Amino acid sequence: MHAETRLSLAIRGRYRLESTRLLDVDLVLAVESAGIEVATPAAYAAHLATIATTVDAPVVLVLTGVNSTTRARLVAGRVPFIVPGSQLFLPTLFVDLRERMTRPAPRSTEALGNVAQLVVLAHLQGERMDTGSLAQAANRLGYSPMMLTKAKDELVAAGLCRARYEGRTLRLVFDVDGRELWNKAFPVLSSPVIRTHFVKFVSKVRASDPPVGFVRAGLTAVSDLTELAEGSVPTFAASKTVFASKSRSFVEVQFEDDADARVEVWRHSPDLLGRGGCADPLSLYLSLHGTADERLRKALDDVLKTVRW
Repeated sequence: MHAETRLSLAIRGRYRLESTRLLDVDLVLAVESAGIEVATPAAYAAHLATIATTVDAPVVLVLTGVNSTTRARLVAGRVPFIVPGSQLFLPTLFVDLRERMTRPAPRSTEALGNVAQLVVLAHLQGERMDTGSLAQAANRLGYSPMMLTKAKDELVAAGLCRARYEGRTLRLVFDVDGRELWNKAFPVLSSPVIRTHFVKFVSKVRASDPPVGFVRAGLTAVSDLTELAEGSVPTFAASKTVFASKSRSFVEVQFEDDADARVEVWRHSPDLLGRGGCADPLSLYLSLHGTADERLRKALDDVLKTVRW
């Protein structure tokens, strides 16, 4: 929708807009991106108000990761929203439908969340997650103990590790390691890339010297690790926070031919596991896995060979 171009980078990065019709009423759905951090009810209300100024139809938020408390506050604030498979609240249409069935426990075949995946990738690449307590692992990765507890539950459900108490200390125990753990975890791992932008920087940027907070990724990073030639423009990766904070240092363009760089926005900070300004090999592999390019597939196999299992 053309209305998206009038929104800030932060809002455009969080939602995509879709037109629909329900009960003979035209609506605009603001669909929240997968894997993005949950906002507060007040922030959701503010997002809705901002988007509403750019479109000519009522706006409805489509959310996935909100808890029951947040949903209750959205209802109290009369903020229209949809949680697929759970609730539809459209106060202007007098609609409030809720799923009453108990939600099934997560299946072990579901993709891991951001933090759980990060635990596996860090563990596989030398940042052992089983040598200290869960709280120490949280501190090493820069997340709260509560988020590591949730990640632990996901990893246990996926059969990738066990949780064991040693006195009052809770720690992770991996029964397999190295390449065997990678092969076991691979079906529930996913690309770290949320979205990609073509940008033109205000000042000159070289592939060997990316902006602070950006790391080499994509074909640029693969070319660092293998004999494959890099793309026509360098590829960098950045977290959502860094990308938003650097928005004044570049402008977005529509086509690669007009760009200084291709920038991937990642679910986790790419420099957390990266070394020497380059994305870590396993995240890099996941970001490009599934390509139809035979030469790139071979290069990605070579990327895995650089990992010290």
